[in-house]
Amino acid sequence: MPVDVPAIARSFAPTICCLVLGTLAVGCSTTEEQVRSQIEILAANDVGSERWNDAAGALTTIGRPAARQLVALLNPALYRGADYRDFRDEIEKTTAGAATVLGNIGHKAASASMKDRITKVYRWTERFAALRAVGNLGFNEAAVTAIEKQLVDSTRVVRLLASVALVKLGENTARDTIVNAVVHGDEELAEMAIGELEQANYHGVPTLVALQNRGIREERLGRALHHVRDQLIDQLQDDDPEMRRPSAAALGAVGDAIAVGPL
Repeated sequence: MPVDVPAIARSFAPTICCLVLGTLAVGCSTTEEQVRSQIEILAANDVGSERWNDAAGALTTIGRPAARQLVALLNPALYRGADYRDFRDEIEKTTAGAATVLGNIGHKAASASMKDRITKVYRWTERFAALRAVGNLGFNEAAVTAIEKQLVDSTRVVRLLASVALVKLGENTARDTIVNAVVHGDEELAEMAIGELEQANYHGVPTLVALQNRGIREERLGRALHHVRDQLIDQLQDDDPEMRRPSAAALGAVGDAIAVGPL
């Protein structure tokens, strides 16, 4: 059952939101208050729960105005001292939430902080969220190096997420890990691999197409390609040519009737 938000606001939220985020009572803007309110909801609910997801979605909608407060949640200082001991679970939830939202909005300045959260000193939810997010923040050599180190992790999910993150950064050296997960993995791992590619925008299209051409898991791969295809068609109308160009190229790679019309 979700923790009561007012209760958590009396304990964890003042410590983290006021002392770390800088949303002090004096001169706190309406946007800052909205961000703080959603962070309190993240802290009070399990990662992936409906309320946690709703809060992450609300912060994503706020977008870049929320970035400063979210980056502050990745501050290493939060992992030391009494506050860390007393509020470890809440820190996990807000760190995962901050990583998710910063990845959603593509806040490139968060890359340095994000790459430090993918290592095994952090909990699974924090690592998974950071691995999914760091691939959305643009190529960064230090981030690529940090991700590559996770390719030898003992946990197959970490290896898979690291491989997908590299693909999203334009590095295909570990693509075989994704292919093997779909071709040789069990149902759970294969579904995760396809789902991650489905959420990888145009970056995942070459691998999805290559997998479909193998004649395996055709129904699921077809649904994934259909989902990505619709997204790419929408992106042809984007104001940013750096979004339109790769979207058009990916639609060409998909090469079916739905893609041909907008091209």
